[in-house]
Parts: sequence; structure tokens; C-alpha cells
Amino acid sequence: EEWMALRIGPVVNLPINHLAELSSKLDPDFPVVAVCNSAYRSSLAVGILQRQGFQNVASLAGGSQAWIDAGLPVYGTETQATVSAAPQRHVHLAERISAADLSRLMQDLPGTFDLVDIRPPQAFAEYALPGSRNAEIADLLSNPGYLTGAGPLVIVDRDGSLAMMIAGILSQKTQRPIKALQGGLD
Repeated sequence: EEWMALRIGPVVNLPINHLAELSSKLDPDFPVVAVCNSAYRSSLAVGILQRQGFQNVASLAGGSQAWIDAGLPVYGTETQATVSAAPQRHVHLAERISAADLSRLMQDLPGTFDLVDIRPPQAFAEYALPGSRNAEIADLLSNPGYLTGAGPLVIVDRDGSLAMMIAGILSQKTQRPIKALQGGLD
């Protein structure tokens, strides 16, 4: 599974439990770098390959995770149109709501949604949408009370950028519809 999920380049997959026998298919004069997620199995592979006569063998320090952390390119599995019996993970995405749609929602269906303004308290005190409450971003992200509710949670800010980011994060934590005011209050 590790091999299928992520590769650091055009490489050959030789599972460690078959490495001694499969290594005979490789040229022992060519350099070899063994890679696994954590560098544990690849460090074991170095010893196996050296016993098989390979002279220039190394293990990627830190494993493929170090490669990823360094921001180097990786290859994933190429997907093809196939039928899979395994359930697919559904990624919940935040939605944008326009000012016009929010206005209609506020007029036609008051009380069916929660409206949270994440602007600083001073800006909220100067102007706020009717029915909105002010919350700090940290509280919004950590308080599970925001993840429940019968209707959507609508997040507003100055220009819509932070609201959309927060909505995206919260959408991954709940089935509740999370929306961000497009363009914000400015």
C-alpha cells in the first residue's frame, strides 16, 4: 500500500521480504537508494543489498516523509476509471453565500441558521449584521458547539478571505453546512 500511495520518482518496488531474491534482477554496479516512509525498512534493505554484493547502497535519511517535508516532488497513484468496492471518502467543502442570498435567508428564514462574525470586536461594535454574534477565530475552530445545528453556519469577515478559510477547516469536521459570505462585509 505504501508503494502504491506515494513514490518519489521513477523507482522499482522491491518489498523487503523478497529483496534478497529480487535484487538479482538489478545491476550491483549501479547506485541504489532504498526508500520507505520512515527509513526503518530502507536501512534494513541496505544491509540485505550489501550482502548481495551491491557496493553503492544508501537509505534515504528520514525516509519519504523527509522528502515530502523538504517540498520535493512526489508521484501518487494514477487513477483510472475503475469500479471499486471500497467506499470513497467524501470531502466536505465549504460553500460561498452571496450577499443577496444571505439577505434573503435573513428575511425569509430567520432563526434557521447561525451567523458568526469573525472580525475584531471593535469592527463588530461599529457595524454588524442583525442576528450575528462575534467570535474569535480560535474559539470558532476549537468550540464543538459551532459544529452542531439544524441549519447552516454562516461565517462573515471583512473581505471573505478568512471566513472562507475557516469555513473550509470547519467543513472537514462536521456534516453541518458551513458557508462563508463571499466578498465579506466591506
